[in-house]
Amino acid sequence: MKFSIKKIIILIIVFFILLTLVLFYLEVGNYKKYYFYCREICLEKDIDVSLVLAVIKTESSFDENAVSSKGAVGLMQLMPSTANYIAKKVNFNERIDLFNPQTNLYLGICYLEYLIKKYDDEMVVLASYNAGETRVKSWITNGELNIPIKETKNYIKRVNRRRKLYDILI
Repeated sequence: MKFSIKKIIILIIVFFILLTLVLFYLEVGNYKKYYFYCREICLEKDIDVSLVLAVIKTESSFDENAVSSKGAVGLMQLMPSTANYIAKKVNFNERIDLFNPQTNLYLGICYLEYLIKKYDDEMVVLASYNAGETRVKSWITNGELNIPIKETKNYIKRVNRRRKLYDILI
């Protein structure tokens, strides 16, 4: 079977389109399972759902059973102490089960809302979500955030890149 240059070019283009679609899916994950619930909370809290989806993908890759080596739990990788703190702030009186996607998403979005209202600077918000508020406060000098940890810098880049993709999708 002879292939013409035209057929080879078409095959290469099709290959790259398929590769792009696979890479795109790997980058955004299976967000649809949680999208509507996230959107509902985000509308109530006035938070960009694309930001929340990007945080979830970066934190747990949409694995509701994820547990980090440091003890962060669930979709939004909440530390139990953070979840308890936020639950008190928002008068969340239900049992806190961070493996329950709805509980985890609600408290995680409430935590993002708390950070957004407190700092009004998305870099500080994302750095705080990733590295912890206390640590990030020490990174702010003369009103400027200087992140010394490569992991946190990369975290912010990944969240922002994924957020742009979710902006396109939704």
